[in-house]
Amino acid sequence: SGATTLNAGTLALGSSNALGGLTLNTGNTNTIGFAGGALQFSSSNKSDYSARFSTAASQAYAIDTNGESVTLATALTSSGGSLTKLGSGTLTLSGANTYSGTTTISSGTLAVSGSLSDTTQVNVASGGVYRVDVDDTVGSIEGAGSITTGAASGTVTLTADVDVSLSKTFSGVASDGGSAKLALTKSGLGSLTLSGANTYTGTTTVSAGTLVLAGGSAIADTSAVILGTAGANLTLSANEAVGSLVGVTGTTVSLGSHTLTTGDTSSTEYAGVVSGTGGLTKQGSGTFTLSGANDYTGATTVSAGTLALSGGSAVADTSAVILSTAGANLTLNANEAVGSLAGVAGTTVTLGSR
Repeated sequence: SGATTLNAGTLALGSSNALGGLTLNTGNTNTIGFAGGALQFSSSNKSDYSARFSTAASQAYAIDTNGESVTLATALTSSGGSLTKLGSGTLTLSGANTYSGTTTISSGTLAVSGSLSDTTQVNVASGGVYRVDVDDTVGSIEGAGSITTGAASGTVTLTADVDVSLSKTFSGVASDGGSAKLALTKSGLGSLTLSGANTYTGTTTVSAGTLVLAGGSAIADTSAVILGTAGANLTLSANEAVGSLVGVTGTTVSLGSHTLTTGDTSSTEYAGVVSGTGGLTKQGSGTFTLSGANDYTGATTVSAGTLALSGGSAVADTSAVILSTAGANLTLNANEAVGSLAGVAGTTVTLGSR
């Protein structure tokens, strides 16, 4: 058969042989091109025609799964091409896809068991699901839909490599799968805002640029947060609680007027700078060490475990320190000045030789 080009509207596959064979013919003349129209599957035809999809530049791949489960095994490789997932049902991409345009999930589920291009910007519309089944890097995430994983076990990491020119917001919900955890890494010098009530419990890592937490539930209260590279920034647009906080020298936490609550049973250290008029609360039985030259001016509260102050400037000289619950401990690893100190019976301050 000859080439088929979808210029507009929808081409519905109503029978098992609606488009002929599944492979390219000898002269590669039976390609399926996408120039504005969508290919719609049906219960009668869920065949994988991806080997025939055109690889010419700027293909606007549009797939309507129409309530079915369809797998495309051949990678979509159009330079500058894009993909739109339409209809209910699940579209699985198992190849190493390299199209560099946008990936839009309008409805249903897009499951990626292969990979997407590191530069594709993924937009998950409300009602749509982006299922990440293996570790993968994309150019950005945004939208009001859902992100999860379908992996059988372990932890799957989605990396959003947001370019310096971009500022993206994901207002949907990112969650663990039934059998595996989802983790999120923010890379790239741009900004990514999480504003939904996310429940994923894997680690949240900021390796470059800014991750903004909005809404008060942007990260699960048990999730570890790591600022792993100098220049990485975590910004609060609302009060937020996290499981633990780790950061190297040269990283920053911008509280604004909000309070960051951190701590679990682990012992961690933040060596960067915490700034803003907001405050910091240490919870959990572990030890949290502040070793940077912090200048936030809100209250520092220890409600459980140990807060260790190192370096001599871990708390601003005007900041109030409150040990609010029996068993809470403040430990000095260097001389330190604070604005005021308050503590209930049963709390301790360990000066060491200071």
